[in-house]
Amino acid sequence: MLRHLLMSTALVMVAGSAVAADLPMRSAPPAVYAAPIFTWTGFYVGGTVGGNATRTSYDTAAIWDWEGYGVGSGYAPAPAGNNTGFGLIGGVHVGYNMQSGAFVYGLEADYSGAGGSQTNTFGYVDDYTQTVGFRSSLSQLATVRARLGYAMGPTLLYVTGGWAYGKVNSSAKIVSTDGSSAKTFLFKSNNFSSGWTVGAGIEHMIAPNWTVRAEALYVALGSNKVSEVTNYYGQAMSIPTKTDAVIARVGMSYKW
Repeated sequence: MLRHLLMSTALVMVAGSAVAADLPMRSAPPAVYAAPIFTWTGFYVGGTVGGNATRTSYDTAAIWDWEGYGVGSGYAPAPAGNNTGFGLIGGVHVGYNMQSGAFVYGLEADYSGAGGSQTNTFGYVDDYTQTVGFRSSLSQLATVRARLGYAMGPTLLYVTGGWAYGKVNSSAKIVSTDGSSAKTFLFKSNNFSSGWTVGAGIEHMIAPNWTVRAEALYVALGSNKVSEVTNYYGQAMSIPTKTDAVIARVGMSYKW
């Protein structure tokens, strides 16, 4: 009896093993890879550093206008000219982007400090020998700009434009010589000017919250005047000026 029971159990086990061998093998499901989701929507802050080429145009012909002097009357109008200086620029920015499909809309404000200056010296002769030295530099710049971009995954191409506000430091020295006598006229201005700016750039998301960028801006500041500080004749003269600049810079931002 016991022997028949053992034989039956063995037969059942063998049959079960055979059936199991005929069943298909089950393997673990493949790992699912989730592609990263890039979004440009959100606030961001960051910093930039780069270089600037700043040009200040001046019209020294206007310095004698208040007395009505002109060519042939003793004081000839001095030639107009411009200074172009090169220097570093660096600052901070803050902004907000909103993404709709592949298009990104945003608003950004930035403030930068700048260095670099240029001096231009020239002379001319009327009834007097005039030597003119003009020096200028862009020291501060702030902009508020709209941005419009096209996103290709983690990379954003954009154009930008808006309002610019900058401080230009200018000075001039005119030495007027008549034989053995000479008068020195000094001019100085540290004024802020308002204008506009346009540019373009590329930005890349290196991590969900970090981006790097490279951009170029053209800045045109409004008219200004460099006023005389010596006031020889009881009425200060002035030199009209205009300033524009080309800026190239790189930066990094943290977004959330």
